[in-house]
Formats: sequence, C-alpha cells, structure tokens
Amino acid sequence: MRQVSTAITDNAAYCRLSKGERQLAENPLPDIIAALQRFLPLGMAAFEGRLGRAMAEAELRGGFHLGGFAARRALGAELIVDIDPNILQVRLDHRFKQNGRRHNIRDKFLGAGDWTPILRPIARSSTHREVAEIVQADFDYRRTASYRRALERAADGNPVKRNFVTLSSPARIEAYFRQTADMCRSVHDFGILRRRDYGWRKASFAHPSVRRPWIEFGESEIGVAIGAAGEVYRFASGKHRTAAAKALGLTSMPAEIRLVNVHWLARQMAETGLSPAAALSRGIGMLKLGLRDP
Repeated sequence: MRQVSTAITDNAAYCRLSKGERQLAENPLPDIIAALQRFLPLGMAAFEGRLGRAMAEAELRGGFHLGGFAARRALGAELIVDIDPNILQVRLDHRFKQNGRRHNIRDKFLGAGDWTPILRPIARSSTHREVAEIVQADFDYRRTASYRRALERAADGNPVKRNFVTLSSPARIEAYFRQTADMCRSVHDFGILRRRDYGWRKASFAHPSVRRPWIEFGESEIGVAIGAAGEVYRFASGKHRTAAAKALGLTSMPAEIRLVNVHWLARQMAETGLSPAAALSRGIGMLKLGLRDP
C-alpha cells in the first residue's frame, strides 16, 4: 500500500485568516450545491475510484480533495455518528491561507498535512459565548451581555455580523437573538434533531433580514472532522446547535462526518488491508463504537 507522508514544509503550512479575510473568504454556494447534489445517487464503485484518486493527490500535493457531496451521496446515513458534545472542544477552521492564497474547504472530504495551525478552541467563539449566556439567562436574551454589546456596536457604527446578516439596527439584533433563544429552547425541550426530522424554518423565509433563506436551504447536520490520530473536531456547520447542546448539558447529539485526515484513512487501510472505501467504512464503524462511551 502507498505510504502517505505526514511531512509538510513551512511554505506549504496552513495559516489562519484575519477577521477581515475570513469575511471575504466566506461563501455559502458550496453548501447550496451540496444540498442539491445529495439527492443524486452515487454508486460505491464510482466513489471508490474518486476516493482512491483523492488519496493519490493528497499524497502527491497535500491539501484538501474530493467534494464532500460525493461521500454523502455514496455513504449517506453511514456518516452520521452520535457524539457527546463535550468531546468537541476544538473546531477546524474551514477558511485559511496556504502559500498566500485563501482557501475554503467547507465541502472537502479528504485532507492532508498538519491541521494544528487552523484549530481553534470552541469556547473562544463569539457564538459560543452568546448561546451560553442565553441559556444561563433562562432564554431571556435581553439580560445578556452579548445582546447589550450588539446594541452598543450597532450604535457605534461597528455592528456584528451573523449568518451573513449585519446586525446594524435594534430590530435586526432583536430578531437574531430571539431566534437564537428559540433554538436554545427547542434543544432544551427536544434535544438536537436530525435535519430530516427538523424541516425547514419557515421564519427564515418570512424574515430574510435575520437568516437568509439560502443559508437555511444549504444547512446540514452538525459537521465533524476526523484528525490524523482519530481525534474529532467540529467542522463547518452547526456552531449554534453545538453551543446549545454543550450549554444545556446534553450527552449525545447526531453529527455528520464531513472531513477525514488522509493519514487516519491510510492507517485504517494499513491495519486491515482493505480498499480506501472499505477501510473508511470500517474506520467510521469503529469510531461509532468508541463514541458510545466517551
């Protein structure tokens, strides 16, 4: 079997973006395309070929390869895992720089290299703080420091931005925090639901100034990534839901494997002698068993 090198040169290292660069690099289009393509079947033989070629590219050039929609079309519910939210202490940033170029890997499935430079503690995110404060205030968002801070920043001409919406007025701030509080109540009452059981948020279409309809359409399961050593990171989607699950003390929630490190997959192949797709399925199965008792 091919040996995938774990080395990565300094000039090829992944680098974090500045705040302004992150805003410029954000693009919801891949999620919308993926939402449409997930309805198209993809046979395992075709996926096997794509995955094998992606591994060869990762070995040769490093970086991130293979559209995530291909894995979701081929494997479907096999990618869904039940996970303790408290395992997710770190998130993998889907936007970064490499060799001076900006990248967005929100819909990539296979990645190589050292991800350490683009890992961030979940607890430091503004969304995590907002949701935690709302839960601590028994869902009375007007009592939170985050709500007051958003009003102050809007008044000072430096508004915060959430879900591609600039919270530049008291009405928009009120609507955003009310919707976030409603989400927290829902998680409190029903837990984290699968997207198929949740349906579309009609409020997103009735009030597009709060959450763009195309954001809701492209929304997916809470995303996670598998690191080189089998560690699990939050990735791409589900930051509000994950924050609510953690703040409310949930011990289990559904998540979707959206990205795997090529070195983890290569190890599964070396240990089993299986093909890439078969080793991937086995590795996910073993991961599910391990996550049942974190």
